[in-house]
Amino acid sequence: MFECGICGLLSLNAISCPACGSQNLKDLSSSEAESSDLPNEIPGLDDAVESWREIEGDDDQATNSITKQVQSDAGALPFGYSGESNLQVSRLPFGIGSQA
Repeated sequence: MFECGICGLLSLNAISCPACGSQNLKDLSSSEAESSDLPNEIPGLDDAVESWREIEGDDDQATNSITKQVQSDAGALPFGYSGESNLQVSRLPFGIGSQA
């Protein structure tokens, strides 16, 4: 694992920092630091997995609410097939788009 000397980001890349592009990387695995100083897991991974499941719909509750929302919004679109307008209401008293 490498730590950027400029921004402090931890990464597995040995070429350059993925955040700032700096090539000033410190190899933490070859330093004299104890193994207890290094993180054993990636911070925020559990939150990322939970968010991914919400986005992908693996969570049953999230998929049910999305399905209900899609079904209720099906007839509320202001356009139909091939862009044809479903609404013929014109509020213009004159000019382009008026019924006069």
